[in-house]
Amino acid sequence: QAAQQALGEVVFCRLPKVGDRFKTMDTLATLEAVKTVGEVKSPVYGEVIKINPRLEREPALVTFAPLTEGWLVQVSFNGKIPKYLQRSRAVSRADIEHVVEDPEAVRAWLSEHLLATVPSDDADGAGSELPEAARGLQQLTFDGLNSKERFLVHEAAEDLGLPSTSRGVGASRQLIVRRPAPTGEADGEEEGEEDEEDEE
Repeated sequence: QAAQQALGEVVFCRLPKVGDRFKTMDTLATLEAVKTVGEVKSPVYGEVIKINPRLEREPALVTFAPLTEGWLVQVSFNGKIPKYLQRSRAVSRADIEHVVEDPEAVRAWLSEHLLATVPSDDADGAGSELPEAARGLQQLTFDGLNSKERFLVHEAAEDLGLPSTSRGVGASRQLIVRRPAPTGEADGEEEGEEDEEDEE
C-alpha cells in the first residue's frame, strides 16, 4: 500500500497469465503510472491461479482500492513462508480485539510475540510450544486501531522496552512495534509517543 501511494495513479497493469510460475522475488507484475513504472515482486515461490480481470479496463483500482477491488493476482504456493516474511507480521484489530482494552493483556500479548525466545536446539523440536509468529519475528505492524487503542499498545510496548513508531495519517495510521535491537545497534527510526492529531 505504501509503495502504491508512492507510485501515483496507475494507468496500465501488465499482469502474468494463469499458470505462470515465479520464484521468490521474481517480477510478478508491472504497474505503469503517469511518470514512472513499478515492479511487483512475488513474495513466494508459486503459481498464478487467478488474475484480476477488471484491471485491464480499470487499472486505477490499484491506486484507489489496493486492498479490495484493486488486487492483482492470486498465487498458489506450498505453504512454506520465506524467512524474510517471518520477520514481520501485520496485525489487524480483529487479531487483538480480545485484549486491546486491557493494558496488562496487551503487554502479555506483545511479550509472547516479540520477547519470546527460541532455544538454539529448536531444530530438534525445542521451543515448539511458542507461537509460530514468535519464531524469528522482528516487528509487528498494527492496522485498523483508533488513536486510543494505538496509544494503549504504544504504552504497553514502552513498558516492555520495545521500540515503537507510527506512520500514516487518519484512519490508515499504523503503529509498528519492534523487537529490541541488539546492544550497540542503532534503531533506524525514532521512538516516540503517538501523534494524537489524527482524525478517526
